[in-house]
Amino acid sequence: MCHIFFATVAMTMEKWGANLTSWRVEFMRERAVLHAEKIEGTGAYLDRCVKFIDGTAIFIARPGGGLQRACNSGHKRKHAVKFQSVLTPDGLIFLLFGPWEGRRHDMTLYFESGLDAVLPHALVISGVQYYSYGDAAYMLRTWVQASFSGVMPDDQSACNTTMAVPRTAVGSGFKDVKQTCAALDHPHKLKLHEGPVGFLYSTAAFVWNLRCCTYGSSTSSFFDFNPPSVEQYLVLAPIEEVAGAPGGTGVDGEDSVQAEERDVGGVAEGGDVVGAGNPAGGGAVGGQ
Repeated sequence: MCHIFFATVAMTMEKWGANLTSWRVEFMRERAVLHAEKIEGTGAYLDRCVKFIDGTAIFIARPGGGLQRACNSGHKRKHAVKFQSVLTPDGLIFLLFGPWEGRRHDMTLYFESGLDAVLPHALVISGVQYYSYGDAAYMLRTWVQASFSGVMPDDQSACNTTMAVPRTAVGSGFKDVKQTCAALDHPHKLKLHEGPVGFLYSTAAFVWNLRCCTYGSSTSSFFDFNPPSVEQYLVLAPIEEVAGAPGGTGVDGEDSVQAEERDVGGVAEGGDVVGAGNPAGGGAVGGQ
């Protein structure tokens, strides 16, 4: 049964996984203005922010095979594998990159994902530069804004405060994924080389997006922003509804950009996962 389950999931992700691992240029451009309006509507200081970028750690059991140090997160004080996620105010995980070792910094994942080469043109819409927003771990770019840190004047402190509200609301998507696949919330059961941990999280994120498209989420309720329908997310039907209407996006979904042409890992022999962008075994996490 286990082999049947993983084979079925692998076939599903092989067919639809690019919706999660590719930067879908037209999909974002058609909804970017609405994203910015909804985020600004919460009182956010930044008026052209369309998405939030952050790293997330999936805690795992203490690994063997020489991976203990590589997977140890000094920040979390636990063993983990890391993903980089891009989340939008309609509740979707727009882009997922990983898995990588738990010790890796968020900026390392950002550069390795290839986003720094994609975003400069992908977020220019009708001649206007839009941008993502991340925590203080990210370096400032025209297309990536980050929260201020250190000793701050009043205006910088006010910016952090106003941006914390939508960022926290969008960040609930990490919790939603673990609720979709409860096994991900039990680190002692997530063992490298014994199961495809990274692949399970990628699959759970994809399933969560489908659930969000069908039922909505706490994030979409907070921003009062309907996600696209399942057909529109998977590009199964032409888009006829007005952008932002219930179940409508105005997205043709034809253009997408692979982050460094990486794809979701697949199941290799022995149940391990061939990771994103590395057929030898996932980032630098062997068997992930």
